[in-house]
Amino acid sequence: MPYTLSTKLAFEKALKKLMADVPFEKISVSDICSECGMSRKSFYYHFRDKYDLVNWIFDRDFSLATENKEFSGEWEFLLAICRFLYEKRGFYRKAFRIKGQNSLVDHFKNVMFPVVKRHLIAVFGDEEVKDFHINYVTDANIVAILRWIMDRECIAPEEFVALLYEGLATISRKIAMNFSAGQDGKAAVTEGKNK
Repeated sequence: MPYTLSTKLAFEKALKKLMADVPFEKISVSDICSECGMSRKSFYYHFRDKYDLVNWIFDRDFSLATENKEFSGEWEFLLAICRFLYEKRGFYRKAFRIKGQNSLVDHFKNVMFPVVKRHLIAVFGDEEVKDFHINYVTDANIVAILRWIMDRECIAPEEFVALLYEGLATISRKIAMNFSAGQDGKAAVTEGKNK
């Protein structure tokens, strides 16, 4: 294992151990360094701050779960993400509560945005996809995942993803039925604005 990775993993292990008993906001970089016997200089060589360490942990888990893997579609990809979050839910429940400009929630959105964008372009074509649509789908997925993983009684990832699929499929069928019946939602909204 390369030295840099082993050093980063030592900081990860120290932070996770501290977070088991101490709220994140009360943990300092000095605490993390003391826990793993590393210097602050070494910490700042690898990470900007403790938020950067949390985001690196997420990125590494995300990468291990998704990179160089063949997925049959976006639902299998989503399931892979949910599986690692579920497996390490003790840590992620705490990490997703972190507030601030470098929060894991914001970082998660930044990671998912290009993934959702690629998927929507593949399905609808580059001309049809707008940033609004990408943000909408990204936000909907993130909110659903956070609500699920933060639930103390959260169901298994397979069941959760199946429920997401079922819900989206039901909504899509209803929209398609309305559209084929001549009920165009876009036209209704436009008409409502003109009244």
